[in-house]
Amino acid sequence: MPEPFISGPQLKRLHTLWGLLCRHAHIPPEDRDARLGWFTGAVGRPVTSSKQLTLEEAKGLINEIQKHLPPELVRKNPRRRPDRRTAQSYGTAGRRGQSQGKTIDLIDATTWNVLRGLLARAGWTQERLDAFVRSPHGPGRLATMADANKVIWALRNILRRAKKLATRHAPLGTQREEVAAT
Repeated sequence: MPEPFISGPQLKRLHTLWGLLCRHAHIPPEDRDARLGWFTGAVGRPVTSSKQLTLEEAKGLINEIQKHLPPELVRKNPRRRPDRRTAQSYGTAGRRGQSQGKTIDLIDATTWNVLRGLLARAGWTQERLDAFVRSPHGPGRLATMADANKVIWALRNILRRAKKLATRHAPLGTQREEVAAT
């Protein structure tokens, strides 16, 4: 019985990783001959199409490409999209004019991770966050998704404004010329 060919998800993963490898190694990703040549060398037999690969060969190629990439580019567990209700809560909880409805969503682990990432980018400590939450501009407490969203939106605005100010007040010959060129 012949071995089964590469699956659709494997093919997608293989080509995604190949694109990352090309970007990392400064190879044009659209160079089909380079891709098939690399696959041929790694598999040990001539490959004229990615769809000719078997499941095991594809698995080996995926693992081989991942070895050549930095770990931060290779995610073992890709981030899953939130379900519809959670995604709506991320977008609307805490906004003016939005009713809370009958449910109150508490902050989940994903939201805490977003908050921690924004705090790190802003250079804030936990004490600075607590002071902001208790300030007149903060939500007063940090318990619900609405509270978290208010803090997230504020931190994103602070970071966006800091980036604008840094670009606007940069010395000549640095970022100002890059902004003018775009």
